[in-house]
Amino acid sequence: MWGQPKTEAEFKGILAKLVEAGKLPPKLQAGWEFKGILAKLVEAGKLPPKLQAGWEFKGILAKLVEAGKLPPKLQAGWVDFYDNYRAAVESSGADNAELLATKVQCSIADCVLNQFVDPYTFPSAHKRLLEPYNYYNFGQRYVGTLIDFNNSVLGHADRWTKIQEQLAAGENVVLLANHQTEADPGVFAHMLAASHPNLATDVIYVAGDRVVTDALCKPFSMGRNLFCVHSKKHLDDVPELKASKMETNRKTLVAMQRAFNAGGSLVWIAPSGGRDRCVYGGGVWLVEGQSAALCKPFSMGRNLFCVHSKKHLDDVPELKASKMETNRKTLVAMQRAFNARGSLVWIAPSGGRDRPKDDVWSPDAFDATAVELMRNLINRAKQPGHLYPMAMFSYPVMPPPKTVDKALGERRLTAWSGVGISVAQELDWQAVISGIEDKEAAQAALADAAWKAVVAEYSELEAAIMQPEKRAQMPAFSQPFLAAQDAA
Repeated sequence: MWGQPKTEAEFKGILAKLVEAGKLPPKLQAGWEFKGILAKLVEAGKLPPKLQAGWEFKGILAKLVEAGKLPPKLQAGWVDFYDNYRAAVESSGADNAELLATKVQCSIADCVLNQFVDPYTFPSAHKRLLEPYNYYNFGQRYVGTLIDFNNSVLGHADRWTKIQEQLAAGENVVLLANHQTEADPGVFAHMLAASHPNLATDVIYVAGDRVVTDALCKPFSMGRNLFCVHSKKHLDDVPELKASKMETNRKTLVAMQRAFNAGGSLVWIAPSGGRDRCVYGGGVWLVEGQSAALCKPFSMGRNLFCVHSKKHLDDVPELKASKMETNRKTLVAMQRAFNARGSLVWIAPSGGRDRPKDDVWSPDAFDATAVELMRNLINRAKQPGHLYPMAMFSYPVMPPPKTVDKALGERRLTAWSGVGISVAQELDWQAVISGIEDKEAAQAALADAAWKAVVAEYSELEAAIMQPEKRAQMPAFSQPFLAAQDAA
């Protein structure tokens, strides 16, 4: 990392020193000097100033690919990311939006390229990195440019205060939240920074594979406190890595238990196992087994012919053969049933449930095992613990892809929008599972109760953000960050 050079000569001097030290290929040096050519074209009236910053950035990306320092696939995605991010910043009405967007993108490029030179490996328990580079502020600046603060809200500030008091007393708090975008940690921090700054900075996120391996995600993750885990649905992606992934998960569980035993930990987990996905008219995309824990107890009481649909046969290539064999056996069983006569069979030829024609976002169902894990950890800890369902509304700023893709390097779409978070009443888990003797049924009931609380809170949160006229009549939702901005 280096400071911003004040003159073109100083900039070229830095490049020359890097080449001399063997840190920059001579071929790449010329690419960076491309900036000087663009500046001269602007000075001569041959290039609009507005285009200069973007052309400089894209020219540098091209030279990085040419020098073998940036994968071509990442370059194409980054150009697209830059263009739609710049449009998002411009739509905010910010002063010098083009320049601001390019500066932020350059800081991202600097951090990402540094990972190719000196890659960071996340431990099971990662503490946010503030020195020698402040990755927390880096992430907050990027997310902040996408937030329409005038149409953003914090729900139930009094409950956040109660959580803060519980943490100060040495007790633990787990937020059972829905998850919508890669920007969620930044949104969470921006919503709480003015009124509850310790919650904004000290929260620990339970992070999955993508946020600690994807080239564009890693620098943002480095600025957050993390418990790193490999989700069940990705354990078998690379069979030879399964053992090491399971060992990482074991170490993470030990680290989490230690933190809870010490007390005063605030942990955020998304029990759905990933980001919420939009229900699109004409179809729905689901991860195989994503809500199986909630469905199984109900399915076990029905007569079923079990099949794998065509649209999910290739989700996990190494399982395709076994899925097709299951389907073959099911067809044989169905034929035998029909041969025996007297069978009543219900099938939905549409291939799934009816869906509304308009796009709808809603929190994904929670995995019962994930909720149970957190309940068990806080229940076994030496310090008292609390479970709080929490709703997150952030999808417009960085909507995830329509499908759940295991490959890294997804397309990043961005927009300027209102966002918000809201916490529900503390979940009385003992009351929820009281009288339920079956272990799996009790776990499913607890996950369902937490999820329904999030869905209810999300509905109110969405209305407060998207309907300003209604927001004025919803005292549970406030905007403490606006007062802080005015004071600044």
